[in-house]
Amino acid sequence: MQNDTPENKIETQNRLDILTNETNLNATEGNPSPTRNHKSPPIFIYGVINYGAMINQIRNTAEDEQYCTNSLLNNVIKINCVTPETYRTFIRYLKENKIY
Repeated sequence: MQNDTPENKIETQNRLDILTNETNLNATEGNPSPTRNHKSPPIFIYGVINYGAMINQIRNTAEDEQYCTNSLLNNVIKINCVTPETYRTFIRYLKENKIY
């Protein structure tokens, strides 16, 4: 049988104890897990012959601050969306206009 008197206890430290406390705080506030911001995958548009016309169509679809575009080799445009809503807007637009 062990004796749990103060002179028999050894105090230890856990350097990861800070992480445990933050997890417990989230659980007590009704938020069992931290919220993740999911990054949308890039959109690639192939076979773009007129880059300027395609960029004008893209500008009419979403606000400039919500995406960025890159012109790649072999007539490909890459679109990176800032928000998932912008990503869904572009995908919907591309499907409706049969742009692959």
